[in-house]
Parts: sequence; C-alpha cells; structure tokens
Amino acid sequence: ILGGNVKGGANYNINQNHNVYVNAGYYSKQPFFNAVYPNNRSTVNPNLTNEKILGFEGGYGFRSANFNANVNVYNTNWDDRYLRGNALPTSATIPAGTTYTEYVGLNEVHSGVEFEANAPITEKLRVNAMFSYGIWEYKGNATSNAYWIADNTPVPGYTSTTLYMDKVKVGDAAQMTASLGASYEVLTRVFLDANY
Repeated sequence: ILGGNVKGGANYNINQNHNVYVNAGYYSKQPFFNAVYPNNRSTVNPNLTNEKILGFEGGYGFRSANFNANVNVYNTNWDDRYLRGNALPTSATIPAGTTYTEYVGLNEVHSGVEFEANAPITEKLRVNAMFSYGIWEYKGNATSNAYWIADNTPVPGYTSTTLYMDKVKVGDAAQMTASLGASYEVLTRVFLDANY
C-alpha cells in the first residue's frame, strides 16, 4: 500500500522579539507488520487500510534578554487507526491464550495548547517552565474483531462488534502536564539542574 506525507509551514518575524508561525501536515501511514499479517501467519489481513493523519499548528514566540516564551495550539485528526488487542477472557468455550483481538476504524482527535518559557535570573541561574493541556478523544465508533490464534478464523459472536468510542478519552498519554525547573552553572559549562 502506498503512503507518504506532505508538510509545510511559514514563520513571520514581526521584529527581533516577536514571531508567529503556522504549519500543517498530512500523513498517509501504512499499517505495521502485525496488522498486515495478524498473529504472524501467512494470511494477509483483509481489512488493511492506511492510517490518515491531518495536523494543524499555530503559535507565537517571544524573545528578549530576560525572558523567552512560546505558545502554540494544535489540532490533529488521526483516522483509521489500527490497534492489536489482548486475548478474550477465558471461558468454558475459550481456553486461555487461544485468541487475539483487533480494533479497526478508530478515529482520534488530538487538540490542545502548549506553553514553555525560560528566564535567566542571573548569569549562572536560569529557570524554566512548561504547561500543556490537551483534549484527546475518540471520534465516532469503531469495530472489534476476535480471532483464533491457531488459524486466524473469527471467534463466533466476537467479530464486527461495535465499540461506542465517541468522546471517550484516548489513553496512554497525559492530557495535562506541567513542569517547573532551574539550572545553575556551578563551574564553567558545568550545570546542576532540577525539575518538578
């Protein structure tokens, strides 16, 4: 399956202290190997499709001798994401370790705002801070399929099951983070730093 990406952007320096920028990109991402050949068997997955990622970002930067800061906002749509799942729960008809699941048609929207700043307090002491707030949610519904590991055939009753994902938070990523830190030059070009 052919894929690829295209990206572009522009930056405008208002003056030596201020700049603004925008960028955008589109990525047609081919499936990973475990999506092409589920369970490492020599059978091609019939549900193959590229994942489609469209992102936009814009921001503002400030630079001075005493303070530097960047603020940016972003929005990314990630469609047709493929995820390999775990085995089905063990039951009287499903022995442990005999199945696997896959999730197809997952659509995600990642949007948020990010801020980072640093300031030299003295010639040797510098403080830095950052804050990020995101709203990462699934969009629409997806489908779950379950297969036998032995031959990749569907598990009866567990294939093409609708997953009601709309507005559910995307896991595995912090959606709000912040940090505060400082660094001190104890010797020439030797720094001691700490971050919380």
